Amino acid sequence: MPSVRCYNKGCGKVFDTEDNGDKSCRYHPGEPYFHDAKKQWTCCKKYSTDFSDFLILEGCTVGPHNPDKPRAVEEPKPKVEIDPTPPPKPIVTKPPIERPSSDAPLQKLSPQVLSSLKKSLESLRKEGSSTSGDSENGVKNCHNSGCKAVYHGIDSDTETCFYHPGVPVFHEGCKYWSCCQRKTTEFEAFLDQPGCTSGRHSWTKEVEAATINAMVVTPTTSQCRFDWFQMSGNITLSVYAKNIIPESVDVRCNEVFLNVSLVYDGGKALFERGFNLYGVSYRKSTLLIYSVHS
Repeated sequence: MPSVRCYNKGCGKVFDTEDNGDKSCRYHPGEPYFHDAKKQWTCCKKYSTDFSDFLILEGCTVGPHNPDKPRAVEEPKPKVEIDPTPPPKPIVTKPPIERPSSDAPLQKLSPQVLSSLKKSLESLRKEGSSTSGDSENGVKNCHNSGCKAVYHGIDSDTETCFYHPGVPVFHEGCKYWSCCQRKTTEFEAFLDQPGCTSGRHSWTKEVEAATINAMVVTPTTSQCRFDWFQMSGNITLSVYAKNIIPESVDVRCNEVFLNVSLVYDGGKALFERGFNLYGVSYRKSTLLIYSVHS
């Protein structure tokens, strides 16, 4: 007679397959359940806190023995999630660009004088030639601001001229010269203010002397407005100065520094300033001088 082992839970006995009735086996049809130190079967309320006692708990159901070995439970294989996002591209570090040396010699830029400025200077020459520093009655007056001297002959050239090198400023009722700032509210008192600087008389207009002879005598250093913008790899620097003397313009630069020097206002003012650059090609640079009002 063949004997096999019963695979019902809680039984495990060896039985004769030809002698296997409906009440031959007592077993647990449920599943073992462990919770809070209790060990029990889900099919009945029998439990034990000791594992050995739990294994010998008598079955709660009667039936025939089971000769079939249960199949091993196959654990589901974990799904491999595929990330649709492409991997990041490696960052390629570029070597730093070496800054050109600031000790490189400055190269002078050749100015290009446009016709608009030439016309403006020509009109100033004509104006200076027509007046020649004389008043309507033929008397020659000093053209320095604040000086009221009259030319009487060669001896007048040896006199000391007291004048204002600045410009008149009218602001909130006050009138004063930018060079000394002695303020007054009366216009006549403003005109009578003695000059704050001594020098030589100017019997001809500075505009005439500067534009005709291309010479400037002791211009006053001052600042004028400038701005810049960058577009499509080009940098444009604009300096706004009235009546520039083209012969006085001196612009020099290398790749990292720019120096600008020019005389303007008909020879009365001097503008000088340096600018730091960042890798500019001076070989491709141009210098234009023109008038915005032709």
